[in-house]
Amino acid sequence: MAEEQEKIPFEEVLDKLLNAEEMLPANLIFRLSDLVKEESEAIAKAWLRISADRRLGLLQDMELITEDNLIVNFDEVSRIALKDPVAENRETALRCLWESEDPAFIPVLLDMLKTEENLRVNAQIIHTLVKYIQLGETGRLLEAKFKAVLETVESIYKSDSPEPLRQKALE
Repeated sequence: MAEEQEKIPFEEVLDKLLNAEEMLPANLIFRLSDLVKEESEAIAKAWLRISADRRLGLLQDMELITEDNLIVNFDEVSRIALKDPVAENRETALRCLWESEDPAFIPVLLDMLKTEENLRVNAQIIHTLVKYIQLGETGRLLEAKFKAVLETVESIYKSDSPEPLRQKALE
């Protein structure tokens, strides 16, 4: 499969993403794993030209793939989708990041938590942050980042935030 991914020109992947009339073959979705900087930038520029339903379908397919395949890495596409105007797409992008242990996402998640208005997206952000707490508890996260995440999640639990958010913080 990896050789097949290399053979698909990235412009073809973008063209297929932008054409909502065609189904996305699995090999094109796999091609979105481990993007190089230029490819990531191209996806970011094209993201909002891809139909909202197509973006959601793509994110859902990526989520399913990552559940069964730990070799793929859709972090770049998921990072782009965190800014999607559609809440369901942001929520799905966060689920796609569940396997990621990249601490670079911590400030992004903390910033999102300050501005996000959708309850389900906020619950998913907290759920994702809890994973970083687990990493910190096992010594796989720098102390400063661990402390920032832990303090944020604890403050949500102790606050008058909606019950679903406080429950997620308790997990």
